[in-house]
Amino acid sequence: MKYISIAFISLLSIINYSYSSTKQNQTGFDRIDKQLDSIMVQYKIPGVQLAIIHNEKIVYAKAYGYSDVEKRTPVTNFSTFRVASLSKPITLTSILKLFMDKGLSLDHKVFGKNGLLSFDYPLLDTAKLQKITVKHLIDHKAGFTNNLGDPMFWDKFISQDELIKRVLTERHIEFDPGEKYSYSNFGYCLLGRIIEVVSGATYADYVCHTILPLCDIQSMCIGGNEIADRKNDEVTYYGQESLSPYAMNIERMDAHGGWIGSASDLVKFLMAVDRNPQVDDILPKEWIENTYLSYERWIHTGSLPGTSAIISRFDDNWGYAILANTRTNGVLEAMESVVTSNLSIQ
Repeated sequence: MKYISIAFISLLSIINYSYSSTKQNQTGFDRIDKQLDSIMVQYKIPGVQLAIIHNEKIVYAKAYGYSDVEKRTPVTNFSTFRVASLSKPITLTSILKLFMDKGLSLDHKVFGKNGLLSFDYPLLDTAKLQKITVKHLIDHKAGFTNNLGDPMFWDKFISQDELIKRVLTERHIEFDPGEKYSYSNFGYCLLGRIIEVVSGATYADYVCHTILPLCDIQSMCIGGNEIADRKNDEVTYYGQESLSPYAMNIERMDAHGGWIGSASDLVKFLMAVDRNPQVDDILPKEWIENTYLSYERWIHTGSLPGTSAIISRFDDNWGYAILANTRTNGVLEAMESVVTSNLSIQ
């Protein structure tokens, strides 16, 4: 047969990586399997997907449980999940790449004269807003807070532009930009808009056409809002809390929490920003020195109703991503513990 599908080749690669592991590694992976099975029962997790890299190769990829419980559809290594705040490292890498290519400084102002974003309505706290730089947004130090609730979860029916207008005309900047850290989804929403202004493309198009191909990622995209908007191979999300997984505007969250993808996609992204030599990085080392992209060991989590996600550069050799289609108290910590405790003894 002359042609073999890309999906089949990818599957063969995953199988070959898994079987190329040493016997000691495989023993650790077996322990991970057993322990994940146990916590899936304990935390009522319908489906999980895991990918592990070692020396910039995928050495283990495994799917567990159900993508759709009612239809008894299993999760596969090609299933896609909402990755929630794991979208932020992707947005960060995108804006770093764009600014590097354009010769722009991260100290560029966001608002005001010569600012990257301009709006035709009066801004609240104009003086403070005019101090905000791109670096402040990256580092969660722009002065936006969630003390009155996270504005990115306001009325799901208003557009992104309407939401930005409301925040900038109704919300006070609560401290001077650069003064201190305050986690802000809204700040990363603004980074997405800066990418659009500077690149001349939509945020999603810039990432899909410029960043993801450099990582050999084909399946990532911005997710939909309703269950009817599920993409091909996307899992169903199951809530265990008072909030429905389908009561949010995921499309509006694009740059801070809107991406969907697989665990293998995430570790491919990880290999492109980890400074290791086997796979070319998207950025030179001096540009990687930013929030979310650190040396040695780091972990980032993503969480939404119906979604739990982790990506970790475990050390200079190992890394992993793990995704689940539910969220409940303690599930992220439990999944992290299962993987890291067994990688620690590899």
